[in-house]
Amino acid sequence: MKLDIRTYGLQLSVHVGNAVAHLTQNERGEAVVQYDIPEPTLVCMHAISIELGGVAGRCVRQQVNDAEKKVELYGIKILPSQVVGAGVSNVYSDDVPCTKVFRNGQLLILRDGKMYTPTGAEVK
Repeated sequence: MKLDIRTYGLQLSVHVGNAVAHLTQNERGEAVVQYDIPEPTLVCMHAISIELGGVAGRCVRQQVNDAEKKVELYGIKILPSQVVGAGVSNVYSDDVPCTKVFRNGQLLILRDGKMYTPTGAEVK
């Protein structure tokens, strides 16, 4: 995932599955977040502040609402390096071959001169 961001006194915390990345960009630029997930997963992003805690060298992260500190997110690109999934192959039912077509961005199945949705509903 590539993020076009700029941070002002904060970090952008990005959570993808169990992976967490904390991004800082003092100038507008591209930050890359690497992730590997086996199934569709929600992504959560929020601004965090880093302050020194009571233990030396330990950082405490907390959400802030300070007008002078902010994160600007200009764009997101999701570029999977390896797409795992099954393509559309021939669909057979009762040993009768069917044809798949895309019409207006929708997958339809043509069988015996009639159109069906993938769930079997006839399209009129």
